[in-house]
Amino acid sequence: MRPPGAERIFQLRLDGSRPGELVVCSTIGSLPFEWLVELDFDTQWDLLWAVDLDVCLVASVSDGGRIGGLLRTFMKHRPKTITLWLDDAQKGYDVRFFPKIGSITGPPDKWEWEMDVLPMIEWQNASMTDLMKGVAV
Repeated sequence: MRPPGAERIFQLRLDGSRPGELVVCSTIGSLPFEWLVELDFDTQWDLLWAVDLDVCLVASVSDGGRIGGLLRTFMKHRPKTITLWLDDAQKGYDVRFFPKIGSITGPPDKWEWEMDVLPMIEWQNASMTDLMKGVAV
């Protein structure tokens, strides 16, 4: 099942096209972005549409450990970049995945992956704050 907002992206992908800008994936409700996908943590979403896209997951600090599970689900579909924006904290993070040492045998879908979440540096966080200003709920 594709989340609200993803069907339009999926159809573009089928036509050989894709969004040319950041796709905002919100767990905090609707936000006024052209490419908005609304998610919740309780549904197993089809995220195939996210392949090779720049994705920003907007969540709340109170979502805590559930955020990691959703980021890992995104990782399986190999977006170009994943960032995390904690709306209530006004903090951004770059999310990186890398294979576990010793698991790099066979095809990549059989590898085991580690996740590293790095705080954005000051200018990146300021840029994200500007992007979200007036948008955050």
